Amino acid sequence: MLFRLSEWNAFAKLRMHTTTTLGLFSTSTTVIGRELRSFAATTQAEYKTVELQGEMASRARRGARKKAAGQPPGPPPPPAVSKGKFLNLLTYKFHALGDYVRTIMLFGTTDSFSTQIGELAHRLVKRLYGRTNKRNAIKQIARLERRHTRIHRAKQAATDPRNRAKASKFSDHDGSVYTGLDAHHCMSRLHRKPTHIMKFVQTNAHDPAKKNFIPKLKDHLLSRLLGRDFDGDEAEYTTDQRNTVRIIQHNIYEVQTLRINFTTYDMRRDQDTINPHTQPNVMVLSPETSANAHPFWYARVLGIFHLEVIHTGANSRSGAVQHLEFLWVRWYGTEPGYRSGFKAARLPKIGFVPDTDEFAFGFLDPSLVLRGCHILPAFAAGRTSALLTVPSGTITAARLKGESQDWENYYVIIWVDRDMFMRYLGDGIGHLIHRNSGWQGNDDSDVNDLPSDDTDPSTAGNQMIVDEPVDEEPTSNPPDMTLASRDGEEHSDSEEEEEEDDEMDDSDGDDDGGEEGEEEDDEDEERGEGDDSCDDEDDLFDDEGFLDI
Repeated sequence: MLFRLSEWNAFAKLRMHTTTTLGLFSTSTTVIGRELRSFAATTQAEYKTVELQGEMASRARRGARKKAAGQPPGPPPPPAVSKGKFLNLLTYKFHALGDYVRTIMLFGTTDSFSTQIGELAHRLVKRLYGRTNKRNAIKQIARLERRHTRIHRAKQAATDPRNRAKASKFSDHDGSVYTGLDAHHCMSRLHRKPTHIMKFVQTNAHDPAKKNFIPKLKDHLLSRLLGRDFDGDEAEYTTDQRNTVRIIQHNIYEVQTLRINFTTYDMRRDQDTINPHTQPNVMVLSPETSANAHPFWYARVLGIFHLEVIHTGANSRSGAVQHLEFLWVRWYGTEPGYRSGFKAARLPKIGFVPDTDEFAFGFLDPSLVLRGCHILPAFAAGRTSALLTVPSGTITAARLKGESQDWENYYVIIWVDRDMFMRYLGDGIGHLIHRNSGWQGNDDSDVNDLPSDDTDPSTAGNQMIVDEPVDEEPTSNPPDMTLASRDGEEHSDSEEEEEEDDEMDDSDGDDDGGEEGEEEDDEDEERGEGDDSCDDEDDLFDDEGFLDI
């Protein structure tokens, strides 16, 4: 139910809706209504909850005052008895859930008419009133508001990137000049702190994250210099081929942050800042082409670097010095045997690829990063040392400062913002379309768990169908980004989704619907959104795992 509540809230807070998202929102409302009814019935039957002592005493006092107001004094009332307390669905808050879709269609998205704006403005007025001497408070509040506005405008003008760009006198070479949001990413190109690559590898030489660092780096650089499509750097080259990549002065340059610019679902430009010490997690489009492959790959950034190279040899495309940027990453993999997605109502579950896998660590082109992602540990699974064997006394770059173990698993929080939710929903106007963006599940999904092919003809035209990949097919088979089992066993999850028969009726509590209610039912039937289409939960999803409208 928590997943469904988060899903419904994400739909309700979107700032751009389409016919498709409104249809999905309508179906989500039906699902959440059924889940709430089931939750209320289950908790009332399984748990006995009563009033607190204070609530019981307060209720007794109110009853006594009410009785004394209309009758002469009498004997004291009998001692109060605790009443049962259960989830009450017969309130306006729950009744109004069914009105959101129609209200958005009539008046626009909820951010344009939300009471939150007025409530926040009222808080400001109350704060300003506290700063007055309570004499002629309105005039004093007006003066304070004007001062607040002028300070806010001055601060905006001082931090406006366009003003900084005009005042900047740095050259393009030093990398500190302002970069507009039209660029994919921004990374400093300064050469202030060069590090000899051999010295970098020999420092903490026993760190498992640095195993085969130079050969893997040259494989990565060579793939980019030769124009190969991203496939997880699975391709390996010979020593002679690697020797054609010459790093200028054998120096690499580490920087602290990488800023990723991206287009949001509502066609705006936004920016994420990647820092290996504070916000190290990123996501990229998965090159996997299997039917149920997860749409994204995830990685923790261990370092942000740039260097200058010369590519020689017969296959060289240019003999000039080339500037390349790269990320040193530790890969996450999806949990085997675990189903996630909108049909399963579960968040993506991932974990670090064991260090026994050759591709547990690698390198990534910053231009492939979609944006940063929010990953939280699965605390119930606990910590483990089996994924990374670190010799005693060795400090590894693969873990954050203060960590001595890894979390067994992590959850990808798809509700972190509106844009992230739309990336998994697969209907963001400003997003790259990916063939697997429906997020049905993983490679271990059973065919019998998928929805049936029987679809209502009246709603088939409104289903979300994504069949055009953005990226070309990878030139070689991608590496297996599925977590190896901990002890040779798969982590299977045998829990089944419970089927509920209750449905949410938008007209609950309205006994006087009359002819208007009948007209609305007729309109719903014309749109193919009648109650008969939601008799079974599996019928709410199509073959790609989308909510079927």
